[in-house]
Amino acid sequence: QDGVPALAAVPDQRLREELCDSEWQGGGEVPPPSCDAWPRWGSTAGLSEAALDGLTARAAPQPLGTLLQPLRLTGAVAAVPVTGVLCTGNGPG
Repeated sequence: QDGVPALAAVPDQRLREELCDSEWQGGGEVPPPSCDAWPRWGSTAGLSEAALDGLTARAAPQPLGTLLQPLRLTGAVAAVPVTGVLCTGNGPG
């Protein structure tokens, strides 16, 4: 939603708090999760160990600002073709 940071979609409350902690406030990048830490970021239901290994191998650091800055929606995205990847492991909503 407009005005909501991407971090709000992370289901792990403790992870959200850690990323908002003062040590991160200088900016920088959040390192990619280890293979066993992906569930803190969202559901990994249905992914094999090999798939998680591949995800971990391809993951890149995330600029912290992209997680903390509120989203600003202008409507311009309506003109861009989209493909959705949906995860139902965390349930609806």
